[in-house]
Amino acid sequence: AHYIARAGTPDGARAQDVLQWYDWLVLPNVGLVHQFVQHHPADEENSFELHAKLLQFLAELFNFTHCPFRADQLFVDFYINAHYLQFVKLYNNPDIDARQHMLLRMHLRILLGFAMHQSKASRLKFYQLQVMDFLVREVNAE
Repeated sequence: AHYIARAGTPDGARAQDVLQWYDWLVLPNVGLVHQFVQHHPADEENSFELHAKLLQFLAELFNFTHCPFRADQLFVDFYINAHYLQFVKLYNNPDIDARQHMLLRMHLRILLGFAMHQSKASRLKFYQLQVMDFLVREVNAE
């Protein structure tokens, strides 16, 4: 994504156009990334590394300044729901190991991409899921 930004115009229009060509990778429910993650859980033998790399890719994509997908309601609903639920599952796992802890951080980085480059849709989704309530409760418990 950073390479695309250097090749584009200063306002990022070129970067957004180029990223739109690759939406087939990240389309909610049908994108190649989701299909792999859905059918090859991270705890399966030989799939952890690729699973982690795909989450890293999504984190880079959604934290990229000119990411066009963060403004799309379909992407906002799908990715915030999916990654918040995965984050909470891993966070509440008392037997979490180092690999799962890395996945937890990746899910959190994806959520941060939506939170830092907030849109009205992402603010509403975080509010609906009561993400801040959960985080504040957990910080207070610590």
